[in-house]
Amino acid sequence: MSRTIKLYKLQSIDTDIDRRRLMLAKIAKLMEGNSDVANAKALLDKATDASKAAEKERDDIRFERQQVEAKRTASDKRLYSGNVKDPKEMQDLQALIQSLGAHLETLEDRQLVVMEEVDVVNAKLAEAQAAYDKVRNAFATEQSKLAAKKTSLESDVEKLRKARVGADAALSPDDKKRYMKLRKLKKGIAVTLIKDGACSSCGSSLASAELQRARSAADLTACPTCGRIMHF
Repeated sequence: MSRTIKLYKLQSIDTDIDRRRLMLAKIAKLMEGNSDVANAKALLDKATDASKAAEKERDDIRFERQQVEAKRTASDKRLYSGNVKDPKEMQDLQALIQSLGAHLETLEDRQLVVMEEVDVVNAKLAEAQAAYDKVRNAFATEQSKLAAKKTSLESDVEKLRKARVGADAALSPDDKKRYMKLRKLKKGIAVTLIKDGACSSCGSSLASAELQRARSAADLTACPTCGRIMHF
C-alpha cells in the first residue's frame, strides 16, 4: 500500500470522526434547552399568577359578604328582639343595618364582576397550559430522538477511533508528523484528492509534471498552492 493511500485512509477516518463530533456538539447544544418551552412556561406562570390573584379576590369578597351578612343578621335580631328600648340605640341599629345592606349590594356587584374575571383568566390559564404541554411534549419527543442519534454517533465514533489506531500505526513517524502538522494548519484536511486535474480542496489546477509526480506515488506530493498532500 502506497504512502498516500495510507495517509488518505487515515484522513478519511479523521474526517468521519470530525463530522460526527461536530454533529454531537450540535446535538449537545440542542439538548441544553428550548426557547419555545421557556417562553410557554413563562406565559403559563403569568396566567397561573393571574388566576390565583382573581380567585383570591373572589374568595376574599365571599368571606367579607359572609361577615357582613352575619353582622346584619345579628343586628336585625337585636333590633327586633324587644331588648332595645333606647330610641337612640334603635336609630343607630337601623342606620347600621341600612349601611350593611348597601355594603352587601356593593359586594354582590363586585363579586359578579370578579367571577367573570375568574372565568376569563381561568380560560387563559387553560390555553396557556395546553400550549405549554404541546411544546413540552414536542421537545420531549425531540429530546428522545436526539438522545438516540447521540448514542448512534458515539458508537460510530468509537468504531472509527479503533479503526484509526490501525491506520495510524501503518504510517512512518515522519509521515505521521507531517500529516498531523497539516491537519492543524489546514482545518483538519491534510490529504486532498485530485479531481479533473485540480486540487479538490483549494481548486488550483495542476501542471502535468505535478500530476505525474502525484500519480507515481513514489513520494508525497504537495499541492503547490495550499500545501496539502495530494492523492489520486
